[in-house]
Amino acid sequence: MGDSFTGLCLSQRDKPENGTLPKPSLSAWPSSVVPPKSRVTLRCWSPTKNVKFAFKKGGTYEGNPAPLQHQNPAESTAEFSLLMVTVNDTGIYTCVYHQHEAPFWASTLSNTLEILVTAPQFRGIDSSRILPVY
Repeated sequence: MGDSFTGLCLSQRDKPENGTLPKPSLSAWPSSVVPPKSRVTLRCWSPTKNVKFAFKKGGTYEGNPAPLQHQNPAESTAEFSLLMVTVNDTGIYTCVYHQHEAPFWASTLSNTLEILVTAPQFRGIDSSRILPVY
């Protein structure tokens, strides 16, 4: 009987205080500043395994469209790749994760990560000789 109470106490102690799980971390590889037509991989890491991740463009939930992608990896890291990026991929990204089963606690949003797709470079053009058009 004492063992069952010990297990109950441990699970109660490990429970998130306000129904949220620890914040995940978000990183970009190879960099958060990339040229057009390259690939960027966003990695979201949580201290918890077997959770569902969501990647979002934008820094908050309010007014944002649905997540860009959901993933259910067995480990504690999920990856989302932006292929052949364009300047339209420039923006603020974030991730979140939640439990698969009740009570379905979710983490707070990760810190935001800005992806910057640089403007294309034109070779062989002397930009100092380009005059504005009025």
